[in-house]
Amino acid sequence: MKGFAELHTFRDPALLEQAMTHPSYANEHPGTPTYQRLEFLGDAVLQLIASEFLLARFPGWDEGALSKARARLVDRTHCAQLAGDLGIHAALRTERGLAGGVAPGSKVLADAFEALVAAIYVDGGLECARDAITPLLTPKADGLDADMLKDAKSELQERCQARRLPLPVYVDRGHTGPDHAREYHVTVMVDGQAHGPGSGRKKQVAEAAAARMALAALDEQPEE
Repeated sequence: MKGFAELHTFRDPALLEQAMTHPSYANEHPGTPTYQRLEFLGDAVLQLIASEFLLARFPGWDEGALSKARARLVDRTHCAQLAGDLGIHAALRTERGLAGGVAPGSKVLADAFEALVAAIYVDGGLECARDAITPLLTPKADGLDADMLKDAKSELQERCQARRLPLPVYVDRGHTGPDHAREYHVTVMVDGQAHGPGSGRKKQVAEAAAARMALAALDEQPEE
């Protein structure tokens, strides 16, 4: 992974310096801008970038699944992990008692990462921020596939068993797109009704999308 300074070439280097300045530094250097205001903005920018990314990455996912996925992409743990991977912990300006003592996974690292997102946004605009941050989100998003499909498919099977319905049957509806960006399409049969098609870049993801559609339909049906 690139270092944080390689994500974006700043026209205003002072923004990057501010993003790397912990509030404790201002205790020893009064009047120095810290990352707190940038962090406030960065949280919103990160939410937007993650939302756009997930909508494009998982076209078959409903709002509930997208919200859960976004929460995992932008939570404190992931932001702190990204900050560590980018080397932010080594660049933070802090008071002498805190320097070098920033714990991995801490709120400090997560806040600094959000401040960096905001600094890139302020300096270069949304497109620059999107280009810099989206690749950082991709590995985590790839890992969400298994978690999300397990949740949806397991829940649908349990729901069918609870209602004494036949177990779900997934039907392959083919795929579209070139080999490097193939999109699979799947419907699921529940008690004679087809739900979907769910779509995804993996067949299992498409099955999970179809399962979520079936769950939504079952939610609207009164139990007998």
